[in-house]
Amino acid sequence: MLRGVLEDLPKFPPKNAPYRSVDEFILRISGAVVRPQTLRLEDILKLPKVNLTSDFTCVEGWSVKGVVWGGVRVKDLLALAEPKPTSRYVLFKAGVFTKLMDMRSATRDDTILAYSYKGEMLKYEHGAPLRLIFPSQQCYESVKWVDAIDVLEQPTKDTGREIALSRIQTKS
Repeated sequence: MLRGVLEDLPKFPPKNAPYRSVDEFILRISGAVVRPQTLRLEDILKLPKVNLTSDFTCVEGWSVKGVVWGGVRVKDLLALAEPKPTSRYVLFKAGVFTKLMDMRSATRDDTILAYSYKGEMLKYEHGAPLRLIFPSQQCYESVKWVDAIDVLEQPTKDTGREIALSRIQTKS
């Protein structure tokens, strides 16, 4: 088990990624929206880029200080789909791994889908092409390989915490 301050994010095998390569990636935005979207990475790269610098800390006991992420604001992606006035939640998905956020948190200026890490395109083992990043997140909330965003009117149970904790308990 890793502990302490690391220079770089650990590389974990992408066994839970919903696709096998960045080339086959498609982001779908659906649910309580006026215009569902199907976006390829090149479409996302045309949107305004923002940078976010934050410490990255894992419940396993390791951290990486001052990580610079680059990506697109979630609110800019959602604007393309036009959430309905009754929309209250956003569910980020990577296969069966999900993270639920309320609409206000998901549309903050500092909630992004990152596609770059330390000034370079994000690598597949770090969650490429898109990884959910926001301040004060728990490590498991930084969903790797985001391939779908569901806009919801009612909350639903997410799976991220349960899946992450089961991996940690398995290692012990």
